[in-house]
Amino acid sequence: MFQRLSAILLAMCLLWVTQLYASGAQKVIAVSEQEQGSTITLARGAVLEVRLDSVPGTGYRWDTAVQEPSPLRLIEMRDVPLADNKRVGGQQIQLFRFEATRAGEVMLKLRYRRPWERDKPPVKTWSLTVIVP
Repeated sequence: MFQRLSAILLAMCLLWVTQLYASGAQKVIAVSEQEQGSTITLARGAVLEVRLDSVPGTGYRWDTAVQEPSPLRLIEMRDVPLADNKRVGGQQIQLFRFEATRAGEVMLKLRYRRPWERDKPPVKTWSLTVIVP
């Protein structure tokens, strides 16, 4: 009886682990300002995490300029305070997460500018070519 129960529990655990991996623990690829201008390859279903320095107190923010149609879908955008910076409006990391949803190639462009100054060029730009086979 004990052996049969152990075998059933083992089979259930193996099935659970198999489904966990098959259902997609997503692979996350993190990039920052150092990868500016480079090319990366992402598997379908993987997540690209872009982390760029930002000082929101100046009014400047990063925004995306993704060519459509794109193999990337923006799934998250948020500010991450730096642990050693307690000042309101001080330096932070602006985080963007994109999921690779289909095959294709795209030049991901981000612009650092004030949102209300649409007629002015950005003070900084950042780009990355992403290939999803």
